[in-house]
Amino acid sequence: PRQALGSPRRLQSFLRRSGGDRLPSRGHSAMDSSSVDDSSSEASPTAKPSTSKACGAWVFPFVVAVAANLFYMTMSWFPNHKYLEWAESRPQCQEALPDLLLDLHDFGEQATIVTQIADALPGLMLLSTAIACAVTKNLLIWNRFLMTQSFVIVLNFVAEQSTMLPSSYGFKRCKAYLGINSAAEDHYQFSATGSCVAMIWSGHVFHMMIGGYMIGLVLEQRFPGLKRRTLWGSGSAPLLKSVVVVVLACIEMSILVIDKGHYTVDMFLAMIISMLTFTNDNVEYWLFHVNPFIRSVVPARDQPMKHGQLRAIIKELQCDGGRRRGEASPGVQLSELGRSDSASS
Repeated sequence: PRQALGSPRRLQSFLRRSGGDRLPSRGHSAMDSSSVDDSSSEASPTAKPSTSKACGAWVFPFVVAVAANLFYMTMSWFPNHKYLEWAESRPQCQEALPDLLLDLHDFGEQATIVTQIADALPGLMLLSTAIACAVTKNLLIWNRFLMTQSFVIVLNFVAEQSTMLPSSYGFKRCKAYLGINSAAEDHYQFSATGSCVAMIWSGHVFHMMIGGYMIGLVLEQRFPGLKRRTLWGSGSAPLLKSVVVVVLACIEMSILVIDKGHYTVDMFLAMIISMLTFTNDNVEYWLFHVNPFIRSVVPARDQPMKHGQLRAIIKELQCDGGRRRGEASPGVQLSELGRSDSASS
């Protein structure tokens, strides 16, 4: 931000007046008494955080993710059982809903190797993301990855519990998947892979995309040359990372269509929700601040900011630049802030 917008002193002064997060000036600690009160909980770029807080910053998002996913898996039986009772009492409703892509073929009547591939790819992507964050010791992306996944899985739980959609597998395959002959045989069980009616939006596509997106952030920070746009010379073209993430989503969607693992609308919604969640500054800001340990570990200059704060900074610097030159300052886009941990498209 300093390289893109000029004097850090003006930026520091504005942030103090606006009450926003403070960024340290060059050569000054974030805990400098001239810019930050002694009681501030933000980390100094020079002071080493305590071991307990550092461990807490890493462990907290992991515990939240485990708790959120266990909760989702524990509750997934209820809408599935409701679907079985509903479909069994209505033989005319035992087929899947009409779907533009699923109706193009007759595959997916039973589980095959395609089913296993569709389930395995998102899991491998999540595992790869966790390993990448751990190997590079990237706490910011580790926290963002796990907290975002927890946030979305809870929203997915609310959606699935609120409205039950008939399984895209169909009633017969759902019974075969559960190993039962009727709804009466369906007793409560914990399921680590969800249920037949885990519809609304596709967890497969979402997890494929979040894994690819967060790995992309890790690689961009490790190898800055990778942060480039797909059309050289175009400031509005999507980042290479974003294109790769969409390609990964399309690969998973193609496998799911063959297996009839999700309705087309589920996968489409998953793509939209994923990209809007990953690129939203406010979501990143609040998921960062939910972690009670991380602000004392991550230097203030590296902490995410709200979208409104970013706009206010740009407006202030535009006005100041125009006053100093005696002319209108050229427009500055948010994408020009040079933030290494978010995509502008």
